[in-house]
Amino acid sequence: MAHTPVPALAASLTLALSLLASPAAAADAGAPPAADAGVELSPREHLAIARELEQNRQLLEAVRHASIAARDAAEQRDDATTRDAKDTLRVLLGRVPKVTFEPPDDVTDLHVSFDERPVPTLELRKWFSVDPGRHTVHATAMRDGAPVGYDTVVDLVDAEKRTIPLGMTPMAGACLTCGSTRCISEARSDEEAQACLAPARTRPGCRACTAAPADAPPTLALAAPALLFFARRALRRARR
Repeated sequence: MAHTPVPALAASLTLALSLLASPAAAADAGAPPAADAGVELSPREHLAIARELEQNRQLLEAVRHASIAARDAAEQRDDATTRDAKDTLRVLLGRVPKVTFEPPDDVTDLHVSFDERPVPTLELRKWFSVDPGRHTVHATAMRDGAPVGYDTVVDLVDAEKRTIPLGMTPMAGACLTCGSTRCISEARSDEEAQACLAPARTRPGCRACTAAPADAPPTLALAAPALLFFARRALRRARR
């Protein structure tokens, strides 16, 4: 009986995984799947998990388990499971939605997150594979010395390809968190202090942190153009 060549299968799995670089882990694209730590599952068990995840629309995790099933089955010379796993992978890859981002050209210090996980700035124009369903996008940057931001929610269906333009607008109110105030107090220049505001989100009704713990919630919203000025002045007074 003919067997699936392991090198050829490995190459096909690497290609499949390279198509599944998520916005939160672009640097891991193409890395070979690893079995769950401390759990020994058979190829058939991995394949069963992949199919259950597929029913729940958790396609990226389903691809991981199907890839493990195909790899392990090929190593064990289990042609039937290898064939089933490769067929499942083919179906899954055809269902996975993809997103890319369109960043503006007139901003600096751009930070983008997808589902609250950072997206590498240099990778924004790549196509990323994600699960179908609802996702959040948040971005902050500086434009002409003032903070700008962008927030949106996208709903993706199977096999959809979506370009997300990052339409940055002035931040009417920005929260000065305790971490931000500490960062500003240690800044050695205005440029460093402005960088402390990059993670700030528009959050109405927040108040400035004074002597609260670093993980305390942010408070009093300040107008973005005046945020840096008043924050540094308050910190200087606090030191006296």
